[in-house]
Amino acid sequence: MAERATWKILFRDTLLILVFSVALLAGLEVALRVIFPDSLPPPMGELAYEFHPDYLVALKPSIERVYQRAPENGGQAISWHTNEIGIWGAPVRPNASPRIVVYGDSNVQARFSRLEDTFASQLERHLAVDGAREVQVLNAGVVGYGHDQCLLRLKNEVDTLRPHLVIFHIFADNDFGDLLRNRLFVLDEAGQLVSTHHAPHPGDFKRGLHPPQGRLTRFMLFRAAVKLRHSMSGADFGPAKLRRYRAASAREYKYYLLDRAPQPTHVYDHYDIDLALDPGAPSSKLKARLMEKVLKKASELLQARKIRFLVVIQPSGVDLTKNFDLHYEVLSAHAGYSPENLTQCVVRACRQQDIAHVDLFPVFNEKDPGQLFLGGRNMHWNDAGQALAVRVTAEAIAKHWARLANPSQ
Repeated sequence: MAERATWKILFRDTLLILVFSVALLAGLEVALRVIFPDSLPPPMGELAYEFHPDYLVALKPSIERVYQRAPENGGQAISWHTNEIGIWGAPVRPNASPRIVVYGDSNVQARFSRLEDTFASQLERHLAVDGAREVQVLNAGVVGYGHDQCLLRLKNEVDTLRPHLVIFHIFADNDFGDLLRNRLFVLDEAGQLVSTHHAPHPGDFKRGLHPPQGRLTRFMLFRAAVKLRHSMSGADFGPAKLRRYRAASAREYKYYLLDRAPQPTHVYDHYDIDLALDPGAPSSKLKARLMEKVLKKASELLQARKIRFLVVIQPSGVDLTKNFDLHYEVLSAHAGYSPENLTQCVVRACRQQDIAHVDLFPVFNEKDPGQLFLGGRNMHWNDAGQALAVRVTAEAIAKHWARLANPSQ
């Protein structure tokens, strides 16, 4: 009887502790929202993004916003805006010749750079100096985009924009995983790319706007942890991040195989750790095949309209620098790892489909790659990285399509 009474007391005390803890967190949440009403950044949808029924997310047209760089990246407040069709930059010029459209993720949208320093704007100026005076390069980048979304958007826009050249920018860091997370396409029994039955809907869009630390309490605790982490000297967080990325990759692959509805994460991508460490793993092979088939579909679509196609492959700062917690020295402990695993996967896909491409890995590696990427928790290329990519891309355009680079020829 005494033992039974002890268990009852233990159960009662545990329950009281749980109830008290929940009440404490709820009270803390309310207090923080009253005291710090502006501490939680508004979700992406309130900033600049809206639901799209075909590719889930789109930039709102005709808006003006401000991006605040972190102190370690200069701390500047950068104003940016979209035109009438939701593209950052000037209105579409009907007489532009050639017209080039660049599709990609946040590296292309580049709201962290001034308009004149973005890849698209720098490329336009570079080609104009070389003789293409009426050239216009449209920035069709969107934060979080995968190339399944780029393909669907291309289908929607190609006959309206009527470009002379389309560029797919591929970030060889997290762009493979988007194909699993979005789950807009699968491979059929013949290995062909087919649309899924998981049509995007507004609920997915809204759920995908908030990062894991979406509630104010978690967000502020997260910020405090980050500050504490950076104040600690000599701490190595690379292995922990590696384990977290591995777990996330395994979970995404599992959901994909289970034919689960998409798990939208518009504000969260992660390094494709499986493809980097083990290109022969089932999840790695699936990502590679999906990327190959998406590029093939885009190439066929453009070939039918006699539009040129170029793929620009941007390497990851993880594979080239020590700017971040996870970097190539941490990964080199694994036998299957090579810094070029991710970029070479795209190169092989382009060669198989005879698609013109630019591999920026050797170009970045020859320079001081640590100076080509932003720092802190921002893993994008910086203004200098975009400028270097523009020079190499312009050379490729001149090599493959001389008249695009110089219409007078």
